[in-house]
Amino acid sequence: MELADRVKDVFVKVLKVKPEEVDVNAQLYSNLGCDSTEMVEITVALGKTFGVKLIDNEIKKTNSIKEIADILTAKGVK
Repeated sequence: MELADRVKDVFVKVLKVKPEEVDVNAQLYSNLGCDSTEMVEITVALGKTFGVKLIDNEIKKTNSIKEIADILTAKGVK
């Protein structure tokens, strides 16, 4: 499973949506409707899931799940 798909799984769990409702290239705020509270929850869940420390600003600046996967890759997550 690709990293982007694993990140997508975190979004599915936090947002409580069906996997087919989430596309790895979807815009987090406009397409998925994420708000700031959900993004904090997602940041915490990503940190726990992948064992990395994430700063809220790193995730808030992203536009898609794919971009988050790129940040995680840069932190050494495979």
